[in-house]
Amino acid sequence: MSRRETATNLLAGAGLLTLFSIPVLLLIFSIDLLFRAFQLVWQHFSLPGIPTNIEFYGILGLWAVINGVKGIRRRFWTNSFLAFSLVAAIAFLCVRQQPWDDAFATMWPMFFLFMVPTERRLRRYEFILGAGIVMAELALTAGLLGPGTPTRWIASCCGLCAAGWFFWTVRRDGLPEPSTSPS
Repeated sequence: MSRRETATNLLAGAGLLTLFSIPVLLLIFSIDLLFRAFQLVWQHFSLPGIPTNIEFYGILGLWAVINGVKGIRRRFWTNSFLAFSLVAAIAFLCVRQQPWDDAFATMWPMFFLFMVPTERRLRRYEFILGAGIVMAELALTAGLLGPGTPTRWIASCCGLCAAGWFFWTVRRDGLPEPSTSPS
């Protein structure tokens, strides 16, 4: 291949990549604009105490509902129970009484949602650990433990426990493969 053909191919490839990236970037910016508009409307009309990143919690809640329905369809009752209890925990995060915002207390649903498998039943210890994390977080966000330093410690411990369980599960089982539908 001559240098001229190589340069032509390189220029054509760069042009095609640029041409393809424009619609993708427009799509990303339009989704971001939609989320920002939704957030402004939500902040204007919402009650005090409701988190500003409600779309994050909405996506997590929708994903938990989808995983719960998958568990019911496959008769994985423990998986669907934890997925639906996660929806309740996310709803409690939106109406919590505490003014504090602990990073682990708000990020634990993301770790926990990735740990509930959709292709197999939960092991007994996984269900007990998951139910314990959900119960502790529901008690924290409902304000049953008060607004002191021990409450923050418990929230951080639940977040660290969920994150550790997530990393241990990924190391043991690997990342989940996308399911392919039989055709």
